[in-house]
Amino acid sequence: MGGHRRWHPLRLLRGKLRALSIEDGAVEWSFQPDEEMTTIAVSEETVLLGTRGELHGFDLPQSIPAMLVEETADFLSSGSGIALSSVLLGTGVFAAYRRMNAEPESEAEPELEPELEYGRLERLAGDEFTETFRVRKRSDDGPRVVAEKRLTDPTFAGEFQSAVERWADLSDRKGIVPVLDFGDDWAELPYYEGGSLADGERPPEERIKALSDANMTVHRAHCDGLVHGGLTPETILLDGDGRGGVSDWELAAVLGEHRDSSPYAAPEQVAGEAADERTDVYRLGAIARFAVTADAPSEKSWTTTDSRSLYGHPAYSPELDDVLSTAMASDPDDRYQSVVKFDDMLRWAVFRA
Repeated sequence: MGGHRRWHPLRLLRGKLRALSIEDGAVEWSFQPDEEMTTIAVSEETVLLGTRGELHGFDLPQSIPAMLVEETADFLSSGSGIALSSVLLGTGVFAAYRRMNAEPESEAEPELEPELEYGRLERLAGDEFTETFRVRKRSDDGPRVVAEKRLTDPTFAGEFQSAVERWADLSDRKGIVPVLDFGDDWAELPYYEGGSLADGERPPEERIKALSDANMTVHRAHCDGLVHGGLTPETILLDGDGRGGVSDWELAAVLGEHRDSSPYAAPEQVAGEAADERTDVYRLGAIARFAVTADAPSEKSWTTTDSRSLYGHPAYSPELDDVLSTAMASDPDDRYQSVVKFDDMLRWAVFRA
């Protein structure tokens, strides 16, 4: 048979049926029933082996020339055996051999895809006014996972929707977390598998890298006259590569007006004044201190001018303290006047530390 090995005629030797290779005479397969064989017959589709108490039948996937073998029990049971004439065994009989001479092959069960859970999967974050959930949805392209931010206080539904609508207008800008869809009290966002800058135990260098990405996003927005006004570690989301995207544009500032205070708020915000680019510089400086020390902010530790207690942190240094003190100066005129200047000084100080 083309491309396959050819077999010698079947032989019955010492009560065992064998097939020998034409090439070297090696035994290619064999079969021996529990009882003495008395007859064998080969048709186009079947091999039959008879014993004194059983009849063994084997289906052939492809036909071979029909033949009838000597059926005399005395001759088959003799020590000299019998030559079964001129049967070339192809792939069909070889498949039969595998069924005769080996354990039955169990068909591989198809791998079943795990049944996916849809809807809300878990809570990702929350504050006084919103909760964010990881959600799996059905779509024309298959299952997809998104983050769903929902308003928990219906009192602010109008302000929420207006802010999210303005945020959605910025969705095509580099580094801004886009709004995929929204309604009266909800906004659908991409799911960032790295969480936010506030999550997890990341080394300071990874935190600073993500913050630097966010700095550049905020700087580009400032160039277009846009101010965030509500930056916190929770608003800096991280993708799988640890790169930061800035979330909650317009929304954080609007909801922030209804909060008593935030440890990241600049003094002018606490005083009720309008935010500008220098307000974002202050907040990014406060986030940088958190990124380096991983200490949650408190009013006492973040308003004191004595930062020597922070020098125990591996990445904290007098140079870095100077940079953060400038960024977080009480008077906006004493701060870095652009985010890009702050970012340059921050990365240099961290590098030297």
